Amino acid sequence: MRITDKEINIVLALTALGLLAICVASIIHG
Repeated sequence: MRITDKEINIVLALTALGLLAICVASIIHG
């Protein structure tokens, strides 16, 4: 099973969104 560049980009985007969501949640909950 080969991983394409497109799939890597999707995973990176989802990871970035997840980290961003965690940061925002941390700020909101202070």
